[in-house]
Amino acid sequence: MQTEFRRIAALRGLMMRGDPRALPDFGRAAAAGWIARHAPALPDGVNVTPLAEGPGRVFTPAGAEPGAALVYLHGGGLVYYDSAVFTPFLAGLAARLGRMVIAPDYPKAPETPAPQIAAHLRATLARLRAARPGWRLQLAGDSVGGLLALQMALHWAAEGAGAEALHLIYPVAGRGTDPADPHGKGHFLDTAMMDWFQGFIAPLISDAAPVDLPCASLRALPPTTVHLAECDILAPAASRLADRLAQAGRLRAAVTHHGLPHDFCLFEGASPGARAAVGRIAGLMAATCPA
Repeated sequence: MQTEFRRIAALRGLMMRGDPRALPDFGRAAAAGWIARHAPALPDGVNVTPLAEGPGRVFTPAGAEPGAALVYLHGGGLVYYDSAVFTPFLAGLAARLGRMVIAPDYPKAPETPAPQIAAHLRATLARLRAARPGWRLQLAGDSVGGLLALQMALHWAAEGAGAEALHLIYPVAGRGTDPADPHGKGHFLDTAMMDWFQGFIAPLISDAAPVDLPCASLRALPPTTVHLAECDILAPAASRLADRLAQAGRLRAAVTHHGLPHDFCLFEGASPGARAAVGRIAGLMAATCPA
């Protein structure tokens, strides 16, 4: 793991002791505060407003490309984070892309079962699309948000109005974790926490996890980029998904961001490596935008 992330991980281990699952809020406030300490400053020229069609935020850069947006579904194991936590990252992404970024929020597990979370997102995005007829929309998401974005892309394709592109950042692609994975502890997403998250996520993949989808199903997806964090227990399954997308002819690019852990996009303010990786992600997103 890169030096700056080794330091952050060591400090995190000292300051966030104990099991967050035992806390009344499952450690949500502490997690949000920790991210805020390492987030970058908000860029100039990006207007942040509430999403009219449901809970969430809209990030509009000066001179934004008209009639186009990136719809971003955030990660957090269905339990953590929201568009407020992701604001520094998404505002920076909007500035880099010159394109509006729309980040809907969703109710959280364990209070809300996963099928209800997915239904909430489908309803919000249906209203969003109805309010923006003819817009060119890309979908993106990180971690479980990547899983949700992939499923939303398939849902849109089935409705006959697919996304322009799909971007998956260290996505949840399989059903379980490998207890022997060398990155299973001390690399931001521990095996024990991911196994807990999987209990909530499981209903979303009861039929098939992304890595188990047939090529015929994957061919319905738009051109897709996959970004892996090398020091991440989700990387092996995400790599297999990238291979499956390539077999289906839907892979635009697969990038391994070396030396970086899960959630690196939220740490641009503390890590030059994370900042460079986010720049590379934005570059590939921009390359999928039609001229």
